[in-house]
Amino acid sequence: MRVQRRVAHWSSASLLPSEAEVERDILTYLAYKHYWFLQTHSGKKRPVKKGALDIVFGKGAVWGCIETKGEDSMLSDAQLEEMERVQRAKGIVIVARSLQDVVDALQGGET
Repeated sequence: MRVQRRVAHWSSASLLPSEAEVERDILTYLAYKHYWFLQTHSGKKRPVKKGALDIVFGKGAVWGCIETKGEDSMLSDAQLEEMERVQRAKGIVIVARSLQDVVDALQGGET
């Protein structure tokens, strides 16, 4: 399934959506696809703990975490460590710079 990007909420200064806009689109998509999910931060981007990934999600036997990043943003060492912990626990880790990154990563587990 190919998801079209919405242009209406993009800032006029850039043709690319902000990290917050991408995260909002991802949450909408997860709800639409009936995934359970939890944001690990408040609107002020204060994580529960250092390195916490932005979204924890699950559906059936599939679970994982999503870290949203802007086009030029880098992962911190603490985030990389957290990603390794999730993978060791058999979770999926997705670094999403767009909604399409999430759709592509989850496509194999859905019809």
